[in-house]
Amino acid sequence: SLEELIVTADLFARLGPVPTGAGGLALVAMSGGMCEIVNDLAEAEGVAVPALADATLAQLRQTLPPLATPANPLD
Repeated sequence: SLEELIVTADLFARLGPVPTGAGGLALVAMSGGMCEIVNDLAEAEGVAVPALADATLAQLRQTLPPLATPANPLD
């Protein structure tokens, strides 16, 4: 929606570019295809999409429905 576009643009404007030396990105989307597109773009820009920490994976397993696979990217 237009509102979501504005909110997302505002977020990116406030955050600025993702530093390539940072820990990387955790990707979450409703679509596996969208996660793969963003994952490919991150890789092309040299931004890491690391595996999630064991503690994070454990929490996701407790929170997500059984059919979900906790990983980074998460869809």
